[in-house]
Amino acid sequence: MGQQVNELMQMLQASLAQTLGTLAALSDAELDGHSDHPCAMGGSVRDLLTHNIDHERMHIGQVFSARYSQRKMQNSQVDRLMAETLKARVYLLGAALRGRAGAYSTARARAQPRRRAAAAYGSDRPNLRPVVRRARRMTIPVSQPLNDGHPTALKWKLWIYTNYDCNLRCSYCVAKSGPNVLRRAIGPANARRLVDEAVALCFDQVFFTGGEPFLLNDIYDMLAYSSARVQTTVLTNAMLLTQKLPGGTQTRLERLVEIANEGLVIQVSLDGGRPEDHDAYRGAGTWAKTVEGIQLLQAAGFRVRLGTTETPVNSAHLRELCAFHRGLGIPDEDHFVRPLAKRGFSREGLELGRHNLVPELTANLDGIFWHPLSTEADMQVSKQMFPLSAAVERVQGQLDALAQTGTLPLMTFT
Repeated sequence: MGQQVNELMQMLQASLAQTLGTLAALSDAELDGHSDHPCAMGGSVRDLLTHNIDHERMHIGQVFSARYSQRKMQNSQVDRLMAETLKARVYLLGAALRGRAGAYSTARARAQPRRRAAAAYGSDRPNLRPVVRRARRMTIPVSQPLNDGHPTALKWKLWIYTNYDCNLRCSYCVAKSGPNVLRRAIGPANARRLVDEAVALCFDQVFFTGGEPFLLNDIYDMLAYSSARVQTTVLTNAMLLTQKLPGGTQTRLERLVEIANEGLVIQVSLDGGRPEDHDAYRGAGTWAKTVEGIQLLQAAGFRVRLGTTETPVNSAHLRELCAFHRGLGIPDEDHFVRPLAKRGFSREGLELGRHNLVPELTANLDGIFWHPLSTEADMQVSKQMFPLSAAVERVQGQLDALAQTGTLPLMTFT
């Protein structure tokens, strides 16, 4: 066994050296060039490499989860070691992409010519350039003080959980939302104060999420108030737009049109260009209703973004999804793909938490949380919703501590 371990370690070291040498050999122009690889989602080589890093982390988790949940066994020590090794390799590659201009100058000088380096990856991966745009977004920003001495929000996003009830019960929902879940509505007064404090702290985006926000009659007032002050996005499954508001004659879409402005974006969850890719986790018949909602929003003049959760079902069909959304007139920059997370209802996916997520402050009735991925206790930053600046300072202190201890880089998820 010892000899086998030594051989495997040597193989891993050789593979890492080859990978880093190849990255070092690529010019910035090559890294920013377009990639035709489906995992690049129409982006650059930098995007492709970063996406593949996320893929590696996700797929190893899915393999272990599926294997042991089916057999009702516990992960073995070897499997845990393998997962940790892959995670370490991923972090190393991510760090190389962020710091290669300096730390890897020696590797660049020793790198093989690009022809040999590209050949090492096989003819099916001719473009290794698409990695850096997403990698740059993964770096931790540095705060600057405002005039009143409070730290800025580092150009972070503020997320507001408007409610937790939903017309759907998606099997991977990180918020554990569903038709029979308590609403726990944030309310217009809290939403307005959160927006005001976020603007004062220089947040540059506010997101309203749920649950399904359009179950609320007062969501329109909240969106109108926020979008008049800061770039605002509301997340929805787009399935309720043609329904009339309770007690009224207007449809939800007609009411939404009344508050339309350039500062308001509608983000719709769509997991596939085919019904079977979307409905597997969201329910039979949901794809057709969601696509209808997207087209209605477009016809009404709204900017529509798409949010996709990559799953074992749709992972092999992301190219078709990209072709589908382009056919709808939605550009690549308005399509976001994130990996499946093992949170909420989901029993498979990435293990994510404060230790590996870039903070995006998130508010609900229980206080402020590190990230919208979860409003569970381990992600809570403060049990008080206000003042928002106190939570910002607490998070900044934790980021400073992470930087001082040399903890591995954080990743984005939204």
